[in-house]
Amino acid sequence: MSSRSLLRLVAASAPLFAMPAFAEDHYANPIDDRFRLTAGAFFDNVATTLRLDGAAPDSGTPIDLENDLGLADKRTLPDVEFMIAMHDRHRVRLGYFKLDRSTAQTLERDLVIRGDTYQTGDLVESTFNIRMLSLAYSYAIVHNPHIDLAASFGINLLEFNARALVRARSLDQSEDNAGAFPTVGIDLLVPISRRFYGEARAEYLKVDVNDFEGSAQNLHAGIVYRFRENLAFGLGYRKFNISLTSNQVGDTGEFELDNSGAQLYVRVSF
Repeated sequence: MSSRSLLRLVAASAPLFAMPAFAEDHYANPIDDRFRLTAGAFFDNVATTLRLDGAAPDSGTPIDLENDLGLADKRTLPDVEFMIAMHDRHRVRLGYFKLDRSTAQTLERDLVIRGDTYQTGDLVESTFNIRMLSLAYSYAIVHNPHIDLAASFGINLLEFNARALVRARSLDQSEDNAGAFPTVGIDLLVPISRRFYGEARAEYLKVDVNDFEGSAQNLHAGIVYRFRENLAFGLGYRKFNISLTSNQVGDTGEFELDNSGAQLYVRVSF
């Protein structure tokens, strides 16, 4: 066989060798995922304020739980979420948030909690725990290979408990609360290439009913790299805030929790 004939044969065969590699890299569009499991770490920066009044409104001290009581203001938390698509436009998402903190610190100023005065120099043992389970349904308003924009409605089950204990003077005040609240929001997913896509989410609530005011927001934005067809890695940012004010007679007070920080996660999808 002449060298010219050999070159022609190689040239004709080249597409056959290239096809498997291209097909292997031709990943399915993430917009068409039917299931996603996302797990990773949330590098949380926490700021918490709490005021518990006694018999008279506004009689309690606004307490900065991180500065006044010494609770950690930075935590690395597990971050887990499931998504199931029931149709091209219909999805259900389930997420869980957990934050536990406890410490002991000597007070540097007086604090009034429900009529009890915690004095400068008291050694206070404090605990603050919060749990939130979120279930959201979303419907894609815009759904095509280039963009998926969905409106969402969620139900969030929130539980928190706080305690401040001074053993030397038998002071012990605690607050336990649990309840459900809805949120509305939007979800956005945009493929950038066969391996990269961006995602964003915004959920919000604001209520003012009788003697109660509250607001909540949950924001997330991330960039995801598909390492394999069903395996991806993501880098994102999250901000989660809750603010509550009660003006009910005999049970007035305020609570605000602000979480924000980077996210690193692994995602399995198909």
